[in-house]
Amino acid sequence: MLTLRRNFAITMVRMAGSLEGYRCPRTDVHAGWSEGLGVTLAENRATSCLREGDKECRLLMRVRTPASAGGEG
Repeated sequence: MLTLRRNFAITMVRMAGSLEGYRCPRTDVHAGWSEGLGVTLAENRATSCLREGDKECRLLMRVRTPASAGGEG
């Protein structure tokens, strides 16, 4: 679980008066992290978001574990 209490992008978009059209990239960022690490996500979602007026962003990312520990070959 990742918790953010400040988000510069949201602050700047809000100040520009464009918050309504802003789509938060939070889950896309998680997907990029997992791809870079070479892991597959079983879950990737926000449980709260500053953009939606919550007091913090809480982001949940669960890594998929292999169904079996045995190897191929």
